[in-house]
Formats: sequence, C-alpha cells, structure tokens
Amino acid sequence: MEIQAQLNSDILEHIDSIEMDDWNRSGRVRDKWEKYLRSDSEKPVAKKKAPHKEEKPSPGNRTESGAK
Repeated sequence: MEIQAQLNSDILEHIDSIEMDDWNRSGRVRDKWEKYLRSDSEKPVAKKKAPHKEEKPSPGNRTESGAK
C-alpha cells in the first residue's frame, strides 16, 4: 500500500506541474485576446454614408406596364 501511495503522489505531482503550466499559458493567451478585443472596441466606429438618391434600375431591368 505504501508503494502505491508513493507512486500516486509522484504521478499527481507531475500532472499538477503540467496543469499549472497550461493554466499559465492559457492565462497569457486570454490576456492578449482581451487586450486585442478591448482595443477594437475603443476605436470609433465609422458612420456609413447614406445613399444620396434612391437607386434606379438600369434600362435593361426596367419593365413597362402593358409592354410584353
């Protein structure tokens, strides 16, 4: 039993170090994404220009009433 407990402890220590490294890396990636997304949201949004006139269909697309 004592040997099994020692093996479990050694394995868990190794797994714990891998998990902590992963958490550290994920945290850095998350921080970079948050900074990137924050900088995009702080930029002023350009207003879309309203159309000057209502677009008219081209002569080929026009249909005249009564003409077929």
